[in-house]
Amino acid sequence: MKQKRAYHSCILFNGKILVVGGHDRTTVKSIYDTSSIYNRIATTEIIPLTNGVAGEHYFARGNLKTSRYDFGLVAVKYGHYKRVLAIGGKGGQTYPPQYIIDTEEWDDVKGEWKPFPHSLNGDFAGSMLAVSPQLVCP
Repeated sequence: MKQKRAYHSCILFNGKILVVGGHDRTTVKSIYDTSSIYNRIATTEIIPLTNGVAGEHYFARGNLKTSRYDFGLVAVKYGHYKRVLAIGGKGGQTYPPQYIIDTEEWDDVKGEWKPFPHSLNGDFAGSMLAVSPQLVCP
């Protein structure tokens, strides 16, 4: 990857791997120092696949609206289209981190994230999503 990151999420979508969010651990003084925070990442790194071989990595034009880590990334059919959603997680530039309830949708044509009209009802990190089988993208 071009950017060092941890606690990010990845997904295979439309012939490419999206590597999204996370934090880069550069601002940590000590794992025991509760006053230090991680540098949260809002970027999306794209790894195109051609015949199963990774191509040159590049960054998407648009970042997540809310930098987040320890979050869920899922591809679903919503309406007539396949969509990638970034769900929940932790973020903010404070300690302790804030829980994120908003959801963002990947626009594969524009290469950017946009707000999704539905959000979580509660605080979720390491988010997972259960959906009907007919909603899951093949």
